[in-house]
Amino acid sequence: MRNHMLDSPAQHHQAEQSQIRTARGTAWGPLMAGAIITSLPVVIFFLSIQRNIATVLTAGAVKG
Repeated sequence: MRNHMLDSPAQHHQAEQSQIRTARGTAWGPLMAGAIITSLPVVIFFLSIQRNIATVLTAGAVKG
């Protein structure tokens, strides 16, 4: 149940996140599913630019 007293949409996530805790403890399944969904775009972005990062970091290296 969403709290209609919240002002910004950013606060809705915090309200929904607090509902993960139940009377029996923390619901780890939904919590981990949310963590994976949240981190997946970052991982995909990193994997797509991984070669460019390695090239930029080694471009200024001096052999010797």
